[in-house]
Parts: sequence; structure tokens; C-alpha cells
Amino acid sequence: MNILTSYNWLKEYLKTDLSPEDFASRVSLSGPSIERIYPQGENLEKIMVGKVAKVNKHPNADKLKIVETDIGGKYVNIVCGGSNLKEGMRVAVALPGAKVRWHGEGELVTLEETKIRGEASHGMICASSEIGLELQFPSKVETEILDLGSLDVKPGTPLKKALNLEMPIFDIEITTNRPDSMCIVGIAREAGTILKEEFTPPVINMIKGGKDESVLKVKNNATDLCCRYQAVVIEGVHVKESPLWLKQKLASVGKRSINNIVDITNFVLWEMAQPLHAFDHDKLQGKKIIIRNAKQGEVIKALDGLDYKLKENMLVIADAKNPCAIAGVMGGEESGVSDKTTTIVLESATFDPVSVRKTSRELNLRSESSALFEKGLSTESTTPALLRAIELIKELAGGVVKSPIYDERSKQYKSKEVTVATEKVRSVIGVDLEDKEMIDILERLGFEVSLKGGSLITKPPFFRDGDIEIAEDLIEEIARIYGYHRIPSILPATQLPDEAPNKMFYWQDRIKDFSVGAGFFEVYPYSFVSLEMLEDMGYKKEDVVGISNPLTEDLAFMRPSLLPGLLRIVKDNENNFSNAKIFELSKVYIKQSGDLPLETLRYAGMIYGKDDSGKLFYEAKGCVEELLNRFGIVDYELKATKDKKFHPARSLSVLVNNEHLGDFGELHPAVAKRNQVNSRVGFFDLDFEVLIKYARSHKTFVSLPEYPGVKRDISFIVDEKTEFEKIKEVIYGVDALVADVELFDVYAGKGVPEKKKSIALHVLLRSSHKTLEAKEVDGVWQNITEALTKKLKVEFRS
Repeated sequence: MNILTSYNWLKEYLKTDLSPEDFASRVSLSGPSIERIYPQGENLEKIMVGKVAKVNKHPNADKLKIVETDIGGKYVNIVCGGSNLKEGMRVAVALPGAKVRWHGEGELVTLEETKIRGEASHGMICASSEIGLELQFPSKVETEILDLGSLDVKPGTPLKKALNLEMPIFDIEITTNRPDSMCIVGIAREAGTILKEEFTPPVINMIKGGKDESVLKVKNNATDLCCRYQAVVIEGVHVKESPLWLKQKLASVGKRSINNIVDITNFVLWEMAQPLHAFDHDKLQGKKIIIRNAKQGEVIKALDGLDYKLKENMLVIADAKNPCAIAGVMGGEESGVSDKTTTIVLESATFDPVSVRKTSRELNLRSESSALFEKGLSTESTTPALLRAIELIKELAGGVVKSPIYDERSKQYKSKEVTVATEKVRSVIGVDLEDKEMIDILERLGFEVSLKGGSLITKPPFFRDGDIEIAEDLIEEIARIYGYHRIPSILPATQLPDEAPNKMFYWQDRIKDFSVGAGFFEVYPYSFVSLEMLEDMGYKKEDVVGISNPLTEDLAFMRPSLLPGLLRIVKDNENNFSNAKIFELSKVYIKQSGDLPLETLRYAGMIYGKDDSGKLFYEAKGCVEELLNRFGIVDYELKATKDKKFHPARSLSVLVNNEHLGDFGELHPAVAKRNQVNSRVGFFDLDFEVLIKYARSHKTFVSLPEYPGVKRDISFIVDEKTEFEKIKEVIYGVDALVADVELFDVYAGKGVPEKKKSIALHVLLRSSHKTLEAKEVDGVWQNITEALTKKLKVEFRS
């Protein structure tokens, strides 16, 4: 799971002077992987805070005004139609050269000085959506411009600086076992441990609950699915717009501000990884909270405005009559907080992760809360989050704690004890770490640690519940914080195994595994064949090795190819099986001067069926290409084969470094007929020794494309003898931006000149370091057409 994390927000809990790049690099070595760094406010250049000095009528437009604007001792006239314009107002002013999005839609455009209805406008007074600030400053109506009255800064201050958007946002990958790190405090805690920097968590003050137990009754009827449920009633709250600092923090993690109460619950979720929910107390029937299983067919309208039909296996939070929330997933709309709410019930709980996951999937309803609950949260995380939210609500919304803090739990919490021998730690890691360094690492991670009899006896912090279970977990923690990159690379004392004791056997196993995975059956025909079989395949008697004393005439010659034996198996089986795939990996015997033949390993296969569309050719081609890909052979060439036992238009030869690897395609129908085979037969026949000569046991990693490609189609008429490989060679040779050439249509016949064929291709252009512009694509495309015309004499089709 990936989360967005503001470096500014992190630094509220972590004392560090590292640059964002250094921070990301060092933390990623031992902790959560920081995958991207997004600069904030990168499109706010040449946009500053201005102050409206005077608003004048536009002489030629009733809805427009000419606004005299102070931008730091300099006054400029700007034409604006904002419905909320007034003198003294602080606004966002985009000067010529700034990039804005007209009315918050479409692509960014560069602003220029212009005349609007005949009056000069030296800039633009912006709405929040036009400069990407709609999350921090949501508009009430479409026509209003951004009001920066909450900023106490001088006119002319760069907006990026005024809004404290100079630090970036990190995109951080968190592994599933670490829900405690799926929040700002969790990342800060991890970073503090890794960097040995001071980590200061938010101060959680104990709050004394009220004494009025009559305002709410809480009952947990599903203790197996809800291990702990805490709630409190807060009376006299004022639901209103959140302050700017809270809006900005939520915006930094991609959340839109709703109101101060809801924003506080979201803030605590992202700060402490504990979901909260607020109910409108006055909307709860019977002033009760009941944790129970849903009734079959019960319906709830969730906060997303949709109705969900519930099942008995789903957990809900209900009042005396109806469900008010789908536990751990989403609250209900009817009991939600609104502008008229004055009393709330604040909930903090932990739910069974399996139950939440199943409910979320069955309803196809996901939320930030369900993403956390699915991974398992500690029962001890509810209290600090609840207290933190109460304090913020009292600060930002007023109100008093009316009820006690209800606390329904199924059992008392007991921390798990995990022990590991220090010698085992040193043995597994391979580093002679001192005991005190191990203890220091674990204590910085929040563990209680004692050393007894050469063993570390630890109690993990509550937020690592479910993650630290066995000794190996402790070893992993010590190793990663010490730094995997600091562990010396030393070869083991024993001899490293080769690819296999015998390289030939290793690749034989690999190719057989590949064949079976591709749906082939391995067969074992005789190594001896009859002269008739050889002649039917196009061989001559003088070109093959005969046996001096054959057992029968059917076994009188050593096979020069695997194909005769495979074809005989096809003949024997096609009446019983309408289609099949078979392969053999074995030796063939080539006649040469001297007494003994040359013995070489071949790998061959056949695919037979009743298909008449040429599909078998593509099946054979696909098998060969996938095999080459699996074996790491990418630089190969396909050429037309001249072997007469193969179909002239549906067979190809494979060459690697100009060395003949083999052939594939479709057998000539006449060859199949001579061998009494009624089916069409696809085949491949490869020299196994050449194959493993170029094969690689380890692949080179190639990252996925970072930037989008541009795909265009091209069609043209070319000489019928022109090979596709030659066409690809010409196109690839034009420019490094050519990423792929794909053939999707070949046609010859009516409308195409004799001895010509029509070719249609997909051509993909892509850059490895930027998004291509239209003019770049057009330039490469023109070069491609010119190269095809010059080198292959093609005629383009419209």
C-alpha cells in the first residue's frame, strides 16, 4: 500500500535537516521505500499574493470588473469577473508567464498580457481550481475567486512561500505487515530510528470524561469481531469550516476538506493510523450504540450516497433500530455530521481484519479505514487517537465532554514476549554486532528489552502487534536498522553451486519444464527409422546413416532429424485425438566422413489439428519466441526458409549471430499427405546446442516504461518478397524513439498490384526520459516514411 506523506508534516515530529532527496535515499535503505518525490507548488511560479486596492466597472461588460491590484508596491490593472471581489481582499495574482488552468479544466496554459473586451489585463486573479488549490480552498460557487484573507502576508509574497508549499510530498510504499507505518507519526518514528534523529510524537493529554451516563448506552454484541470499542459524547460543538492549516495537511495527503469535525477524524487517521468516526448524537434512535451482526437484507445508505444491502456475516454499528455504519468500512449518511449538528458521538475501535476485508469485497466498497482495519490494528491504538481527536475538537469546534469515555473490550491486553539469542542474531546477520547495539536498535524501535543469559527478552510496542511474533522477526528488525547495505558481501565458505553439475542437463530440465508448461506432451520415438519415412520427408538414402545389421527394415537407418518420428506419432494418434502438442529432446545422427556420424541434440515439437486458417504457424512461432524470451535470447533474426519439406509461405528460419538455430512454421501439405497425415501440422525444429550456447540463466531487469508512448498506424504496398524483418529493420533504424513495430494486416489480391502486398503496422514511439510532443512525433514519422520509400520503394495507402 502506498501513502502520500508531507515532508513538512513529518518534520513536526522529526528533527532533521536532511534534504528531501537525502532523506528519501537513507530511509529507503532500511525502512519504507520512498518511491517518488512530488514537489509542491511547482506550478505556482509567477503567482503571488495581491491585495485589491480598487474595483472599477468595466465599460464594455456588465459582469466584468477592472481591478486595481497591489502586488507588492506595484499596482496593476486586471480584468476579472469574480463574484466575491471586494476592496481590501487578498487574492492570488498570476502574472504573465504563469501557468493556469482555465476555469479549472483542461491543460495548463501560459498566461499572457491581453485585452478583454477592449481593456488591458496585466495578469489574472485566480480561482483556487485554476491553480490547483481546490482541496485547500474549495469554492462555494463557480464564479468566486480565491480569498486569501486568512493569510497574514504582505502583497507581493510568492504564493508558494505564503502557503508553505516549498517542501515536497513523498510517495511511500508500506508493506502489508506494517499498518503502524501507514501514517505520518509512523513514518517519522521509523525515520527517527533509522537516522538516529530526535522523534517527538504528538502530545496526548489525558482527558477526564463526563459523568452523564444517560446520554448514551453502548453494547457490544459481537465481541469476536469487535475486540475493543470506545466512544464518547461531546456536546455543544460548532460544525464549521476547518482552519487553513488543517485543510493544507489533508490536501497534502490528497483529502478534501469537508467540515472541522470530519476533517479532525481524517487528520487523526493520517497522523496516527487509527480510523475514527463521528455520529450525530441527535440522530441516533434510542441514544444507543449497538455493535452487532447485520440482519439479512438490512439496507444502509452509506456516506457515498449509495444503498448497500447487508448480509448476516457483516458487522454493523447500529442504534436502537437501524444500522448507522458498516463497521470498519464506512459510516451511514443518515447519522452523519452536518452543519446543524451540535452533539456528536466520537467512535474509536478495532475490528476483525478478516471480517472487514470480506465485507468490503462483498459490497465492493473501499475506504481508507477499511484499508487499515484489513491489516489488523492493535486494541491499544484506540485510546491515544480518541484523546487526540477530543482535544482537537475542543480546540477547533468547542464543546464539552458530556459522557464518560465508554470502553467495551473483549479481553485485557497483554503484550507478547519474544526472545532471541544474541549469538543467533550475529550468526544470521553475519556481522559481529555488540549486545548493546542490538538493544539500542530495539529500544529506538519502541521495544522493552532486557538481556538475560545471552538472550534478548523483548516486549514489542503495541503498535507492532501481529507483526513481531518470533525470534526471526527480531533478527530482521536488527538487520534492517543496522543496514543491509552495511553487511559485508562475503562468499560462503562452501563452494557455490554452478547452474548444475552438468550444464547440458540443467538446460534440458529447463526446456522440458517450458514445454510441459506450454501444453506439450513429451514423446520417446525410436532413434531408428525406415527409408520410406525418410524419403517421405525429403531425405535421400545416400545422405543418411544406415545400420549394418538392422532388426527390421522399419529400423534400418539412424534418424537425421526428429521430425520423421514425431510425424509418425501424429499419424498414429490423429484418429483418436483431433488435436495435440508433442515434443522430443534427443539426439540426431548426421552423416560425415569417417566411420561414426555426428551426434547432436535437437529439440523439436509438432502441433496438429484440423485448422485451415494458418493458425498453427502462429502457434509454432509463439512457442519459439516465448522460448527464446525465457532463455534470454533477444537478438535473433527470422528469415524465409528454403527447406522444401516446409510450407513455402508459412515457415521461417531462426538465426542468432548469423548462426542457424532452427526452423519453425507449418509442414508442407504434400509432406503430410505422403506420411498419411490428414491434419495440418505446425512444427519447430531447433539445434539444442546452439540454443544453450546463447541462452542465459539470469535475465537482465528492464523497468516498465515511465512515460506514455504514441502509437500510430501505417499502411503501404511493397514487393511481395519483402520480408517483415527487413521492414522492421528499416523502421527501427530511423530513430531511437521507435519502441515497437507490430504487424496487424497483410493483404494481396483485388485492389493490390500483381506481385505486391499490402502491409499494415502499428508503430509505437516512446522516450525514456520525457513525454513526447506532437512535433517530435511528426518529425520521426516523416523520417520513417522517407526511409521506407527510399530503401524499400513502398507506396503509401491513404
